Amino acid sequence: MASGKMIQQVKVRQQLHGQIAAIRGVAVAAITADVTSTLGEVAGHVRLGVIGTTGRWLVPALLTALGEAYPRIRLVTIDATTTSLLPQLASGL
Repeated sequence: MASGKMIQQVKVRQQLHGQIAAIRGVAVAAITADVTSTLGEVAGHVRLGVIGTTGRWLVPALLTALGEAYPRIRLVTIDATTTSLLPQLASGL
């Protein structure tokens, strides 16, 4: 019985180590992309959450300025309430 429990614990540890390695790989890839983007032209997708009333006035000017300064940025705006935006921000969406 004890050896079966030990084998199970070893398997769980191996799975955890594999998951940690995968998370590290994703983090390294994200950091590499961030650093690479600063070495050359800034490009990529950006999500911007805005509150409706504020966004209505700020987003048009922001789109114009961003398009002129960084033509390779693709901006997606999310028009929502603060209550809706905060969980998205916290989860990294």
